[in-house]
Amino acid sequence: MKKLSKEAFRKVSDFLMNEARELEKTLFNNIFKNGDSSQIIHALKAYINQDGGAGNAMEPDFWYPGSTPIATSIALKILKNYDSHEESKEIIKNAISYLENSFDKKVEGWRFTKKEVNDYPRAPWWTYSEEKEEKGFNGNPSAEIIGYLNRYSQYVGALNVKHLIQVAIKHLNSMEEVEVHELYCYIRLYYLVEDENKEKMIDKLREGVEKSICTDSDKWGGYVPQPLSFMERPEDNIFGINQKFIDKNLDYLIDLLEEKGVIEPTWQWEEYKEEWEISKKRWTGWMTLEVLVKLKNFGRL
Repeated sequence: MKKLSKEAFRKVSDFLMNEARELEKTLFNNIFKNGDSSQIIHALKAYINQDGGAGNAMEPDFWYPGSTPIATSIALKILKNYDSHEESKEIIKNAISYLENSFDKKVEGWRFTKKEVNDYPRAPWWTYSEEKEEKGFNGNPSAEIIGYLNRYSQYVGALNVKHLIQVAIKHLNSMEEVEVHELYCYIRLYYLVEDENKEKMIDKLREGVEKSICTDSDKWGGYVPQPLSFMERPEDNIFGINQKFIDKNLDYLIDLLEEKGVIEPTWQWEEYKEEWEISKKRWTGWMTLEVLVKLKNFGRL
């Protein structure tokens, strides 16, 4: 079984400690060096606004400093691994308050983007237009957010979380094909709801993964969903992905780190070239850490 060499791990570590954002640096320290989790929370606070939501390029593809549901969902994805910490509880409580306040009754969820995002450097897919605005429920990011509301229901006051879970599930099962980013959000929802609701989702999720997954390693250098895009650890393979493709994907990622020492984004911006170079480095830290954690979870270090 192929494993990442100690020399490659050292190079990856050096990159993360010297080039990545403070957030990824503190996450790396906590996961691989038994660092203090309070440092993660401190680093995360740099992205939290007074309204409780997250912004400030938390998601590196748009630089809008104000709060957005997408950025807030990313913060909660990190915090759920450290939610016993007292400081985390306060941030989560305020984030839930922001999400309740930004809930859109028209779509029974949250909007993908907003007009103000257009005033700042961004990737083209984040550009707001009335034509692209959701006319109904969109699982990206609403499904994932509903999952966090369910996990932290003690902080929810104004929204009926049980109803919203059913709205999300109905939407999922009504789609002929699930767009892959929406699929990722639904997978995160799956892990945040009770078993009875998991049962209502699993068949459609398996179908979505089967239709979306790219098992051709020659294409993995592009922007495609690889087998490991759908899981963080071995026990996450609830979709029936053939083990040979998982192993092949792990080998591919190890070879990439051995060769380059980092995992770089497979996309780029069409405008804001200077800002893209900054965002590219932020993404590289994010994605490199993400792969390193998966290699750890699969016993490949």
